[in-house]
Amino acid sequence: MRNIYKLKYTDKEAAQADLLQRGILQEVEGELTQTNRTHAVVYVGKIIDTPAQIDQDGNVIVEATFVEGYHVDVMLKDEENFGALEIFPATPYHKFAE
Repeated sequence: MRNIYKLKYTDKEAAQADLLQRGILQEVEGELTQTNRTHAVVYVGKIIDTPAQIDQDGNVIVEATFVEGYHVDVMLKDEENFGALEIFPATPYHKFAE
């Protein structure tokens, strides 16, 4: 069974700390790795809301804007209650293959 969650954190560090605390990630010899309950963790990161506009010389005319937060997709073998961290986008930036 696959349980897929789309999550929003303030930054990558907050995401990793939460996933460690929940037993989704573990630290082994100073490296973060997935645990046995985890199929995948995808660090989507910041999502572009409006792309930057750049002129023919490569100068930025209008800066890009981003959707609020740092985004992570998680696929687990079991269920987890992420509460307010879980989001339900109508048009997700990332999807796991079916």
